[in-house]
Order: sequence, then structure tokens, then C-alpha cells
Amino acid sequence: MKIVNKTNNKGFTLIELLVVISIVALLISILLPALAMARHTALQTRCASGLKQIGIGFVLYAEDYEQYFPGPKGYGDHGSNGDTRYMWYIGRYVNNRWWSANKGSAARWNFPPEVKCSERKVSSAYHFGMNYYYTGPYWKILNPSTTALLADGNSFYMFPNRWKKNYIFRHMDRNGQNKGNLNALMGDMHVVTVAHHAKKFTTPHEKCKFVKTRKLN
Repeated sequence: MKIVNKTNNKGFTLIELLVVISIVALLISILLPALAMARHTALQTRCASGLKQIGIGFVLYAEDYEQYFPGPKGYGDHGSNGDTRYMWYIGRYVNNRWWSANKGSAARWNFPPEVKCSERKVSSAYHFGMNYYYTGPYWKILNPSTTALLADGNSFYMFPNRWKKNYIFRHMDRNGQNKGNLNALMGDMHVVTVAHHAKKFTTPHEKCKFVKTRKLN
């Protein structure tokens, strides 16, 4: 008697395949925004870390120069054309090797690549802007913990006549809105993340508490 082995070769039905595809699509739609948010959060954290390193550079500079910070526009005493910003004075404390190799060129208006904001091109010099009102001894700052020293910017410094262009909200907020947050290094060297809706920047500029540094005479 011949025995025939029968195997069940039944595959997925069209409906079952559509159900599986729908579930996979749903999972992707849930996970992708979360992954994007995690990526932007990591970039924002890296940017904040760079600001902290720069803050250490400011502190070390102040220890060497009687508690003074360099002016935002520099002093014009280095470089052939006098176009030397505060980065030249701080850069040596952030990365002395890089500064020594670039002190006659890029270091006059740039920071070392490792402390730049990840949301900007490394080749760009515009990563952080210094509060234009920081002049004189830093201990004369009214409220260091609430006064910005540096912030995400599109210029070397924060100048009143270009107020709206200087501060850049380029980090994603909790609602997934890109350019919703701004990282700022405060006068006491801690870093804060400022939401666009917080409206920290008010006019007139010289009375804005976020950047006001000295008592008015």
C-alpha cells in the first residue's frame, strides 16, 4: 500500500498580508518622530556641551586678566586687518593646540570645531554670539544666573541694531517644532535652553533683563 505524505503549503492570504503591512506602517509612524526627536535632543545636548567648554575658557581668561572678559568685538590688536573677535582671546583656553595652529587666521573669528553647534555647518564662523553689553569686570553683572553671555546666533555678537537676526532658535522643542529652542550660556557659566514662546528678548534692548549686564548710571 502506497502512503502519500501531504504537506500544508498554505501561505498568507491577501488580507493577512495587508494586516501585517498596516501594523508595520503604524509602528514606523510612531517610532520615526521619536527617533527624530532623540536625534535633535542629542544635537542640542552636544551644542550645550560646547557652550560649557567655551564658558570654562571665559573663566580661565578672567582668572588671568583680573576678572575681565574680552570685549565682544575684540580689541583690534591682533591680525593684520584688526578683524579680531573675542574668540581669539578665549580660543587658547578652549583648545590651545588648535588656537596655536590658527591664531593668525581662523582663530581671529572662529572657535575650535569640537565646540561648535551641531545644527550649523562646521565651516561657518557663525555659531554663537556674545552679548554685546558684556563690558568691564564680569562681577559687575547684575544677575549672572539670568543674564546671557553667549547664545545660539547668526553673528559674532548680539548687537541692538540687528536684534532679530542675532539670536537663533534653531533646536527642536518638545512639540517637534524645529528652531523652537535656543541654547544660552549664562553669566554664571551654566547653560539653559530657552523656548521661543518664552519671549526672553524684549525691547528696548538696553533694558532687556536677559542681556542687561550693568546698572544704569
